[in-house]
Amino acid sequence: MRAILSVSELPELQEEQRKQIHVLSPERVVTEADPAYHAYVLAQGVAPPDLSAAGLRVAFTPLHGVGHTSVLPALRARKIEVLPVERQCDPDGGRFSTVRSANPEAPESMTMAIQLAEETGADLVLATDPDADRLGACVRGRDGKFVPLDGNRLGVLMLDHVLANATIPANGWVLTTLVTTPLLATMAQARGLAVVDDLLVGFKHHAGMAAEHPERTVVFACEESHGYNRGDEIRDKDGSIAALLLAEAAALAKQRGETLLDVLDAVWCRFGYHREKTLNYMAPGLAGRQAIAALMQAWRTSPPAGFAGLTTRRFEDRLQPRHTGSPTRDLPGDVLSLELEGEGGKKCRLVLRPSGTEPKLKIYGLARSAPEIDRAALPVLVAQIDAVVEAVLADAHAQIEVMMRPWLGSAS
Repeated sequence: MRAILSVSELPELQEEQRKQIHVLSPERVVTEADPAYHAYVLAQGVAPPDLSAAGLRVAFTPLHGVGHTSVLPALRARKIEVLPVERQCDPDGGRFSTVRSANPEAPESMTMAIQLAEETGADLVLATDPDADRLGACVRGRDGKFVPLDGNRLGVLMLDHVLANATIPANGWVLTTLVTTPLLATMAQARGLAVVDDLLVGFKHHAGMAAEHPERTVVFACEESHGYNRGDEIRDKDGSIAALLLAEAAALAKQRGETLLDVLDAVWCRFGYHREKTLNYMAPGLAGRQAIAALMQAWRTSPPAGFAGLTTRRFEDRLQPRHTGSPTRDLPGDVLSLELEGEGGKKCRLVLRPSGTEPKLKIYGLARSAPEIDRAALPVLVAQIDAVVEAVLADAHAQIEVMMRPWLGSAS
């Protein structure tokens, strides 16, 4: 795959690397690269080309990045009304002066877009991060207030939309990570799709699987940290494709008199309610890195017996050799995974992973109910499963705090 750049100067590269790069002037980017990219994004959509009858209105912010150059053309090509947050379309010299963090995972990053949506009666709020490879979103709840959706639930909505409206190729597959909701795999397998759902975090691993199997078609790829893709030409997450799929899903739901929250309820009633939550244990500085490393090693040597009344039934250390036959799936990673079970059929997966970019330990809790739920019973199950995840994460956090305190305290 050839990269298309708009810069005139390149860093020092090997000759073979240079051969893979095609340099375009800024003018040719607009006339050659952008139209081809926009056409590719639209080709990943699965809705009718004209969605104007739905009357969907979207408030969108690129968070001082480039998303408006790709998301706006895609949604407007589907005849969806898009209202950009004009102030946040300004690159702002990289200062990001209107947000504390230009991260669409954080609902507060969409404050200005939500205000615009409330003023204009928009149905959906979308945000891309500055390089437009991740997507955040808020939808109107039943009380009319905007509700942020986490990365897992956005992925479920996109995949549901794709499975309901696309022609699914016989060679298609779905790619996710070991900390992404298992609901995606369940949905895909119900349609007869092949699934890889144990990848390490990072879309380079999705790309690695695609490179291993060029004969397969990526129906959908996802990671919980708001990264999504569809198709075989872009080997990374893509916020424009994600925005298109989610807006299409919202438009079709509105035509049926539903919201995206109604769609989620229907998916949960069929496949089981799923809840995923992530905690971040901050541990800055050298002492923090040492404390995280010591904790991971201690639990590798002697895995915890359980958390919140649930017992560890299976333990996996991703630094240990694996033998799946796939070089990508067998890559080692500093990740610990525990499958927990308790009385009454309670189950939860707990995953620990040091962040690769920030001084923190990421703690993931993932739980689910049995499938085939009566809609009237859903609220009770939601409360039960949510309580399991909260209890497991709280106990894990407390145990981590006890183990790491000596390291962090000695450095203060």
